[in-house]
Amino acid sequence: DEMLQASDKQRLKRSNALLGSPVNFIRGQDWKQRVVIADEMQNATMKELITVLTRMNKGTRLFICGDAFQSDIKNSGFSQLCKLFDSEESKENGVYHLAFDKGDIQRDEVISFLLDQIEEII
Repeated sequence: DEMLQASDKQRLKRSNALLGSPVNFIRGQDWKQRVVIADEMQNATMKELITVLTRMNKGTRLFICGDAFQSDIKNSGFSQLCKLFDSEESKENGVYHLAFDKGDIQRDEVISFLLDQIEEII
């Protein structure tokens, strides 16, 4: 809502340039020349992430996003994937892991304070 007007979103959806799909419905898909954003993946299992990763084909860029701090699953597939691909070898193969910290918060400043307090008790 902040980046596109409603009319632009509708146009993109009608032209199939913008699609949304649950992980369970992507089996069998082949993503060529696409930009794919898999968002809120912090609770994904490794099998679900493998399903997402193996849809990629030539020219596709995949962004897997999530907040491990918000994960409801201990040692989720997302956390494992972040650890697995946070290496120089991954970067050499075009796979990057980027982690944000409190300095990247774009919402109200009180969020940093809240997170500091919460981190003291967990």
